[in-house]
Formats: sequence, C-alpha cells, structure tokens
Amino acid sequence: MATDTAELVTRKRPALDPTQHVWQVPLFLAGAAVFAAAWQGWLPLGTPDPAAEFARDLAAIRIAYEKVTPDRDELKGLLTKAAPRAEAFPEHAAAARFTLGSGFARLAELTPDLEEARGHWATAKQHFELVRAEELKDPADAPRLAFRFAKARTAVGLPPGTPVAEVRLHITLLGNVPFGEEPGDAGRLQADLALKLSPPDLLTAKESLTRYLTATGIATPSASLARAKYLLGDIHLRRGEPELARKWLEQVGSDAPEVIPPARFTLAKVRMRELDWLGAARDLEAVRAVPAVPPALKLASAYHLGFCKLNTGEPDAAAKLFAEAVKAEPPECIASAVRLAELHLKSPDVARHAASVELLATAVRGINEPKEFRNPLIRGNEAIAVFELAISTLLADGAYEAAVQVTEAYRVLSVGGREREKRAEALAAWAAALQKSGGDYKPKAAAAAQEFRGLVALQADVAVQAELLRRTAALHKLAGDPGAAVASLQDAAKLPRLPEAAAGPVWAELADALVLTGRPAKEVIDALNRAMESAGVTGPPHATGWPPSSPTHAAPS
Repeated sequence: MATDTAELVTRKRPALDPTQHVWQVPLFLAGAAVFAAAWQGWLPLGTPDPAAEFARDLAAIRIAYEKVTPDRDELKGLLTKAAPRAEAFPEHAAAARFTLGSGFARLAELTPDLEEARGHWATAKQHFELVRAEELKDPADAPRLAFRFAKARTAVGLPPGTPVAEVRLHITLLGNVPFGEEPGDAGRLQADLALKLSPPDLLTAKESLTRYLTATGIATPSASLARAKYLLGDIHLRRGEPELARKWLEQVGSDAPEVIPPARFTLAKVRMRELDWLGAARDLEAVRAVPAVPPALKLASAYHLGFCKLNTGEPDAAAKLFAEAVKAEPPECIASAVRLAELHLKSPDVARHAASVELLATAVRGINEPKEFRNPLIRGNEAIAVFELAISTLLADGAYEAAVQVTEAYRVLSVGGREREKRAEALAAWAAALQKSGGDYKPKAAAAAQEFRGLVALQADVAVQAELLRRTAALHKLAGDPGAAVASLQDAAKLPRLPEAAAGPVWAELADALVLTGRPAKEVIDALNRAMESAGVTGPPHATGWPPSSPTHAAPS
C-alpha cells in the first residue's frame, strides 16, 4: 500500500522539462521593462504628443539654467534640441521664447569664448524680442524678462546714437536684479555702458565691476573674471587710485590669454605713476615679448618703455623706442615725436637736429589752436619748450629755412604771438646771413619787418611797442625801403605816454630815416631836436653848417 501511494504521488507531480516553456521568463521581464519605461515617461503610452514633449523640453531647459552651477554642455544640448521647434507650437509661443531666450542668455554667461558668447547673446535677444510681458503666465517672469532682455541688448550692443537717457535706463535695469535671480553678467554689462558715456562714468563702472567680481556666482567662467579684473584695474588707474589698480591687475592670471598683455601694460603704467622705472620697464618688455601681442599695443608699449629708459639715463635706447612709437596711435605717437625731437636737438649731430623739423610738424598735425593740444603723456608747455629749442638750435646751425619751418608748426601751440616773434628773429638772422654772404637778403628782411610789425598790436606795454617798431624800421631800411622805415618810426613817435628813455632813440632814428628819404631839412631838424629833448639836451643840433649846402651831400645819420 505504501508503495502504491508513492507511485501515485510521483505520477501527479512529474519533474519539470527544461526544454518546455523557457520563453515565458524573458517575455515577462521584457513586459516589466516596458511598463517601467512607460511609467517613467521614457516610452509614450498610446499616440505620441509632440506638444507635450516640447513642453517637457522647455521645463528641462528651465531646470538646467536655474541651477546654481549649470552644466554648460547639458544646457547647450537642450537648447539645440528645442530651439528649431519653437514655431511649431503656437500655444507655447510666449513660454517657449522666454525660456529659450533665458537659456541662451545663461549659456552666454557660462561661455568663456567672447565670440561664441556674443552669438548666444544675439540669439537670446532675438527670442526676447518676440515676447510680451503680459503673455507670461507667471507674474514673476515679467521683471525677469525686463532684466534678462536688458542684459541681452547690452551684450549685443546698443545701436549707435542711442540717447544718453536710454543708456542710463539700461544701467538702471541691469542694477535691478529680480528676487532670487542670478545677476550673471549684469555688473560687467553695466560697466560697459558707463564707460561708453561721454565723458565716461568711471564711478558707476567701478562700483558695477566691484560688485560683479565680489558677488558673482561660482559658475562664472574664470576668463570672464580675468577680463573684469583687468578692466577694473584700468578704471582705478584712470581715477588716480594706483593701489587699488595694482590689487586687481596683479590678480589677472592666464585664464584669459588675450588680457594678459594689456593687464601687464596697465600694471606698468601703475609703476610709472609710482616712479618705479625699472619695474615698469620689466613689465613693458614682457608685454613686447608676447608673440601674439596686438601690434597697436606693442607700439604703445614702445613709447612708455622709451620714457622709462629716459628716466633711467639711457637716452640712446629711449631714442630707438620713440622712433618705433612714432608709428603708434595717439596719444603715444604725438608724445614720441616731441620727445624724439628733443633727443635729436640735444645731440651734437647736426643731421639729427634737422630730423626734428618733420617730427615737430607731425606732432601738431591736425591741431589748429593751443587748446586742442591735449595729450596725457606730454604737457603743452613741454612741447613749447622743445619747439623753441628747435628754433634756437637750428639758427645756431645756420639752418635758417628749417628754423622758419619750425615756427610755422609752432603757430598752433604758441600764445601771445610768440611764434611771430620767433619767425621774425629767424627771418632777420637769415637776411643778415645772406647779406654777409652776398645773397639776396632784401626779401627776407622785408618779411622779418612784416612779422615784427604784426607783433605791435599784441603788446600792451608802450615801450615794447616802440622797440618793435624800431626793429621793423631797421629791417625796412635793410630791405631798401626807407619810406616804410619812416612810417614805422612815426607810428612809434605817436605812441601815447611813450617814456622819454624810449622816445629818444625813436626820434634819432626817425631823423636818420628822413634823411635817407630826402625829406625837407626842417623835418630832420625837428626830429633831432625831439631826440635831444628826450635826452635832456637843449639847443639846435648844429650852430652852423645845417642844412648841407648841396642836396647831393650825404646827410648825417
């Protein structure tokens, strides 16, 4: 019996056949996987809904750009996927444009490359331009739109001729960071606008950049921070705050290679302000040694390095650097021309003296009056001293024509007719030299006389006026025009309140000029009498023998 029962149990529960029903296990697992994917939204259930998928993409973009430290590549991928479909779903138009604009704006702030970032800003601006604040469902998005749109417009660049009031409005918008919003590049963009005002608003720029550097998020690229440190250092230097300038400039590292040369250049200018000529020279030499340094910066550095060499007692090295910097842009090219001309004039080489003429002409090209000579690197009185040194040096060399050329260039810098006086002296010296060498001196004498005559009206002192008229008359006589000499001396004699000490020589020379013109003896005697009266002598000029018995006799001078 027991055996029979065991056999029954064995027949009711046969052993599993491993070759049967194996396919049911993986089928069950596959079904479970499909269910889980659908539950998580990885696989759609039923008919796909593109609009819902687009809405999910927008939500993912918003989550990505609102992170404290967004993943730039992730955000870029999401934007690249969603942006081409923005027009396909009009029911999501406002939200799509606002989200895409916000995403591209944040992507721009996370991008260290300037050109790429500018492209993202331009795309953000295009999206924001298609959004109206009243179309946004979340009331908090309206101020965010105003703030982010202001950033995009500023980053791309306001149109030329934008009114100052509108620029100021953008500065205000960038300063009004919505609650909970990441400021991003707002401070840097504020500074850019402030620096473009005329004159630049350095205080606003300083405060904006300081805020940007001290309060920006940790996701800000180090290259952007390096650029801001350089710019803030430059602003502090322009405001006369060298210590603060040094603080920021010394923090500029290699994160933004393009700002290393200008930052080092600006740091050199800080050292020059502190009279650290050797330290500044080291910085400037380092700037010039950078292989990719912009040509304009290399030329500008040549002037400043030359000035350092001048102050360390190396005039020859300075001259070579100034000769290079003459090709720079203002203000360095102008300062270089004047300082190189001065070095030439102080050299014993006469050929170098002559080279100063063109340099000085170059320094004042395009200038029409003294107030237009505004150069932060060389003062007007320094330039005037070099012009006068050139005139006197060239006259000593006997280079009269070159000296006169310098007086022509000097005209735009001098005040009170100083250039006419120098030109008159140069022409008079030229005439005297020509007379001595047997050349045609009369035209130069006549030109000198005209210059001295033009100076009279510029003088308030009567004695000085009389002296100028006497010099005018003497040059007229040298030029063979005694009649013009008489006219000049008569004008001198008529000057009101003419001091006796000045009147005597005028009347004596007038008598001489009257004789040369063959004027009546009475006029000559009257002039001589006035001369003696001015000298305190009374009585006729001669007891006998006057006038001469024959008009062919030479009259006394």
